[in-house]
Amino acid sequence: MPRLLIIGDLHVKTFLLPFIDQTIEQIAPDRVIVLGDYMDDWGVSSTSNLMAARKILAWAHHHDSITLLFGNHDMAYYSGSGNCAGNDWTIKSEAYLLFAENLDIMQVATSEGGWLITHGGLCGQWADQCLAAPQSARLAAEQINELLGTSEGRRKLEMVGRHRGGYDWPSPLWADWSELTQDYYFGFDQIVGHTPQATCINKTTRSGEQLWCCDTFSTASSGRPLGDYSMLLLDTEANTVIVIEQPDRAGVTAAYRRYPDD
Repeated sequence: MPRLLIIGDLHVKTFLLPFIDQTIEQIAPDRVIVLGDYMDDWGVSSTSNLMAARKILAWAHHHDSITLLFGNHDMAYYSGSGNCAGNDWTIKSEAYLLFAENLDIMQVATSEGGWLITHGGLCGQWADQCLAAPQSARLAAEQINELLGTSEGRRKLEMVGRHRGGYDWPSPLWADWSELTQDYYFGFDQIVGHTPQATCINKTTRSGEQLWCCDTFSTASSGRPLGDYSMLLLDTEANTVIVIEQPDRAGVTAAYRRYPDD
């Protein structure tokens, strides 16, 4: 049974890729899942935005076992909706093509060993409105991914809840951690990013589902790092999740000082 390394939202930070590679070499996971949002960060130029996305996509293609998930920033470029305030619409055509040309390594959702993995999480009320009552994480991932193929499906994927300034049920790309923990989909465990955390955190629901969030690479508008760059290792055979601390914090700190000129 596979072990999965789960990596949070990158947001242009290509300086993290060598450190992620170090972790991959050390723990040798069977799969690597990146939770989305490859573009858009505070104060990043249009040129740096596109260069970072190209570098991340090339890095993913270099590895045989990496799956990139769509985040809400990525989907807004791909759908052309303009639904994400952080997007740089001076490069929307180029950004659309980047994602459209790399759909072979991109999904909205994936599953393994009964766990559902998405950018923001599957909430119960959104699922009731938009899915056909999936009874497993695998079926939920399949139904969510099918939505990518139609304009109506993409509209559903970009539904935004109140915690993120919208008026709909929060979709798997937009659900805030607080929305997910209050209205999780019953029946299977989930791993998400999207909501910045100081470190990877988890919650056990009243009905026993395990929820994890590992958005630990994000920064404040001042540029201050919000998280500790930790990641998650999901062992589906033991059904355990382990927090993988950044083994080279000094190296990350030094690289961060050069960001976003990496």
